[in-house]
Amino acid sequence: ADCPPIFLFDPQRRAVGVAHAGWRGTLANIAGAMVRAFGEAYGSRPSDLVAAIGPGIGACCYHVGADVQREFASAYDHAHLWLHGNGDGKVYLDLVAANRALLHEAGVQEVESADLCTACNVAEFYSARAENRRNGCFGAAIVLRG
Repeated sequence: ADCPPIFLFDPQRRAVGVAHAGWRGTLANIAGAMVRAFGEAYGSRPSDLVAAIGPGIGACCYHVGADVQREFASAYDHAHLWLHGNGDGKVYLDLVAANRALLHEAGVQEVESADLCTACNVAEFYSARAENRRNGCFGAAIVLRG
């Protein structure tokens, strides 16, 4: 409910896809896996793909524990770019920056993001963290027309 979706579009082959990019998916490089899957399934070239990262919990609100920090630090040399403090003694993870970087590393040049934090905008989005609930809905879809 706070995890950003990643949308992928190949305009040359008219193929679309969407993936859930929470911390576990980001850690496992779901973004790179999507790019590889498009190559295998559709013959897509990474440079032809267009990506968008939808609303999700922002770096302003997504504090993570030492276990998540360690996992990212051991998986990615540049994880320090995605983990930061803000003076309150907590460490925050920037899922948008991480997935943007992973998409770029996979060869996707065009990456847009909504830059909307679900926890800061509970009037518009459900947020498990901000609302302290484990049930709620958040949908993401991509559609081809014509």
